[in-house]
Amino acid sequence: MPIREAVINMEVAIQSRHIVLAHQDPADRFISATGMVYGLTLVTADRRLIDARNFQVFPIS
Repeated sequence: MPIREAVINMEVAIQSRHIVLAHQDPADRFISATGMVYGLTLVTADRRLIDARNFQVFPIS
């Protein structure tokens, strides 16, 4: 499967301002918004993102 980059465009930037996270890490906001805009599932072990439930997450340990 080829790897492609997901561009952080204006839509992602705007969406990142609407994401509610318990912490205000801007990188996590951009990662989450990128997944939402592109319809992707975030694969993460970060408990803060797993608990957010604002986007699709596949938790790993």
